[in-house]
Amino acid sequence: MLVNNILSVSVCNCHNHFFENLLCDTLPTVQKVANVFFHILTLGIPLILYHVIACIFPKKEIGEESLSGNPTGSVIPVEDTFVYISETFVAHCVKSIQRVTHEEVEEFCHRGGAIEIVDEGDDIHEIPRSDIYSTGCSSGVNRSQTMRAFLLNEQCDVRSVIAGGDSGANPQGDFHTLGDFGEDEQRNFTVALGSGEKIPQLGREQFGVFTESTVQVKQWYQDYFNNCEEYHFVTFSHSGSSVLNRLLKRDGRLEGFKITHLPWGDEINHPPKGSDFEHGSQASYRAFYDKIDKHIRIVD
Repeated sequence: MLVNNILSVSVCNCHNHFFENLLCDTLPTVQKVANVFFHILTLGIPLILYHVIACIFPKKEIGEESLSGNPTGSVIPVEDTFVYISETFVAHCVKSIQRVTHEEVEEFCHRGGAIEIVDEGDDIHEIPRSDIYSTGCSSGVNRSQTMRAFLLNEQCDVRSVIAGGDSGANPQGDFHTLGDFGEDEQRNFTVALGSGEKIPQLGREQFGVFTESTVQVKQWYQDYFNNCEEYHFVTFSHSGSSVLNRLLKRDGRLEGFKITHLPWGDEINHPPKGSDFEHGSQASYRAFYDKIDKHIRIVD
């Protein structure tokens, strides 16, 4: 019995020495060496190459100030580099900017565009005085005009106001409809903010206040976005998605184009519950202006 037990120790139960007990005592030295080289070739060398490539092409973050603190994300090869976009950041953009998809936000960032979301209650967001601006909201009547007044009072260059929901700038719209400005409205706006009257929305001179959003109308707006300078768009509501979709239809890269989106309601026309001012009043414009001032800082 003792002899049998001793002999049984030398019996090998492995089925494949490539993956089980590579240096089994029952194997000849040549086969042990072959097993080691097999694993170096199939596992070691690819792992070394992976780390070399990772060092040469490190992940590059887009909009680092907006993405900081987000641990999860996706890495996608773009033009022989690696672009990192936080999944949390993309999801927040989709939630904040109505009518956009994950794919559209990712494509905009991959092509060099920058997006920033300014939520109510956020810390102050800094934007450059040197940028060329365009503002937008659904109708181009209240929020975007007040944002334009704020930027003008900070000596910024503001080129246009976009009715991103109601005009032909909206790729999904069926009609081109622009709100008009009454005499009392203009007076309240001017007295409250001190930056001059509201200006006509983009496309009003060409198409008036109402027309069907025909192919010709929509093409005019697309031509505008195709040929405009590298604007910094400050948007509310549907204007955010309209601007993003129009820019995505441009050819080439989108470096220099920025969207700062504020997912805020129209508190000028619909004052918050408990407010002590009427809609469209001087106080309503001033309250919204002051709210912008608490969230946005212009820097040189």
